[in-house]
Amino acid sequence: MQEKLLLMGGIGVGKSTGAVSIADAHPADTVHYIVADRAIDKLYDRYPAARQNIIEYPGYDFAAIVSYIEAIKQGFDQEVQQKQWVVIDTIGEVYRLAQEFLAESRYHLDSFSLRETRMTKDGKGYEQGFSADGFSSLEWRWITRRFYNDIVYPLVRYSRINTVLISHPLPIQGAFFSRPVSQVAGDRFKEIGLTVDAHRELPRYVDTIIYMEIEQDKRLMRTIKDTGRTEFAAKEFQHFWTDYARLAGIVPNGQ
Repeated sequence: MQEKLLLMGGIGVGKSTGAVSIADAHPADTVHYIVADRAIDKLYDRYPAARQNIIEYPGYDFAAIVSYIEAIKQGFDQEVQQKQWVVIDTIGEVYRLAQEFLAESRYHLDSFSLRETRMTKDGKGYEQGFSADGFSSLEWRWITRRFYNDIVYPLVRYSRINTVLISHPLPIQGAFFSRPVSQVAGDRFKEIGLTVDAHRELPRYVDTIIYMEIEQDKRLMRTIKDTGRTEFAAKEFQHFWTDYARLAGIVPNGQ
């Protein structure tokens, strides 16, 4: 079965460590790890064997990430794809890189400078149809289309590659507004008051969403969504993949 996971939680709760534990649990598989946030070097101290089957890719340029995914997808037939994993750490950073890509490719500005130009030059950015981020609705549609067509769909729709997306959480209730939440698992997100740090509909395209947190010095995980598997409330975990597989009722090594 193709894995389509999203691991969500704050800093230090075990998301990246959990992704590395997948490589540790699947020594015959290859894990292509796109590092778009913090370096993962220290995680090999816990799982030294994982260094042997993880290939790291620097994920700080949107076009480069697109080329990585295309090369990985095209480099293996469907049977071999089942032994490949792609981790994107974090998917929120890649979503922001799509925004940077539009600003730089169209206007030769970073997104912050574009926002400053549009929103503060004459104070009429909102009247001109720009959002608080400085993009028009048409530009947001372009960003969203590139995010899904170039990053998400090639992995979860058009291949058999196992995919792990890592996301920080965002509070649903902001100081002045409420963030929209996907109808898919929306009630579960509202229970914890958090949603994914990416496009709101991303939960629709993964089968499994795990929320991780720390309480009383214990690392806990719970399912927000798990299609066709046993869901579970907050449980303590040590080795993410082994413990998740046991709780969800699957064979740990995927055989």
